[in-house]
Amino acid sequence: MSNRKATIKSLFVEEELPFTGEELKPHWAFLNYDLAGDSIVAFIGPYQVSPESIPDLRRSKKTKEFKSSRMLHLVVEHFGCDLLETLLYERLLLGIAKDKLNHRLGGDILQVWGDDICDGNKRVTTSSATVNALSGKIHLGINIESGEAKGLRDYDLNPKELGEVIMDQYRLEVFRIDQKLSTTKSVK
Repeated sequence: MSNRKATIKSLFVEEELPFTGEELKPHWAFLNYDLAGDSIVAFIGPYQVSPESIPDLRRSKKTKEFKSSRMLHLVVEHFGCDLLETLLYERLLLGIAKDKLNHRLGGDILQVWGDDICDGNKRVTTSSATVNALSGKIHLGINIESGEAKGLRDYDLNPKELGEVIMDQYRLEVFRIDQKLSTTKSVK
């Protein structure tokens, strides 16, 4: 693991964009927003991913085309990560999102089950992690509209504000991990 805090960049994209799965390709943030290196990008828009674009094989076999009219999307890219490290970063991002949501809801209302945040038996998020030849990629989509799942409207929460605090906390936690790596001595 390298020192990612010095290079991890974040951006909240103001325009609404669909999430199609193309965002999981390498250099997406650089090619679209000039963010070179490790990054976390948030935006709001519909979620339309075909089963072929879902990295999780179990989920892609069960799912037809999953659609959501509006979600808060967070797309993370870490260069030089293997799948295990990327999955651990996904769990870190899920934990941060759950904590930020629960803090705003005033209690321990939401739980992480696998790679989803749930309110009882209703999903609030969808999440996936994968690797490509250059980087580890993570997508976390948080429902805004409700329907079969719960959404941020159900909780009267501002998606942009939530996206900003999740990105800030993620960058801080990655920084703290990197600091710990460089300040922990080996046991002989």
